[in-house]
Amino acid sequence: MIHGDYLEFVIKTLRFRLSFGYHDEEGRSFYQTSYVQADNPKDSYMEIKAFNFDRTTMNILPQPIALAQQDGRNLSLGLVVSSINRRNAPNQEGQQIEDKLVSYTWYLDLPQGNVVQNQ
Repeated sequence: MIHGDYLEFVIKTLRFRLSFGYHDEEGRSFYQTSYVQADNPKDSYMEIKAFNFDRTTMNILPQPIALAQQDGRNLSLGLVVSSINRRNAPNQEGQQIEDKLVSYTWYLDLPQGNVVQNQ
């Protein structure tokens, strides 16, 4: 779901927000995660902030981001972000706005004791 400046994902009772930012001191693309606790627990969420994802045409995270556990199983997010175009109007931070194409995959580990076999 798109909400203005972020994408929101809901998996059962877990909420995640993905947003993009700029960090002038870093020349590379990177991400940071933090937990935002609200007064009402239903409004709390995990924030995933991707920085400098405008430096190349396509940014691929080398491995999924480990974010949480759901029913005792690890939950991770894989991201591929493509820069599409820059707009003429700057955002609130004075940075140029850049449209992005975001491809994502959620990974949930198998329950303990389960083995996948190729047939």
